[in-house]
Amino acid sequence: MESFAINSFWLATLALPSLLFLLANDFKSNLVTGLRALLAVCGGWALWIAYAYVSQTVSSRAPEQINGAALAFSAVFGWVLPAVVVAATWLIGRFVSRHRVGP
Repeated sequence: MESFAINSFWLATLALPSLLFLLANDFKSNLVTGLRALLAVCGGWALWIAYAYVSQTVSSRAPEQINGAALAFSAVFGWVLPAVVVAATWLIGRFVSRHRVGP
């Protein structure tokens, strides 16, 4: 059950930056879209740090066994994966919005 909870939280850290970015985003203004992308990456970074802490505490059972190096790594490089997810979402969103047929 612990691995299910950890894996579910990991999937949420992948999906939530994309959902935060797509929330009411019409891709018309580059400035507004860029700010939404920045906020989504920051939110994903915070979730990634939370995921690192939760996965350490759930699997170790004792607070003194938490690996500080893993937490430091996620604090420094935790923005990379949310940035890649948001960039891919942005590219797909721009492609879809430019090729959408409508009035």
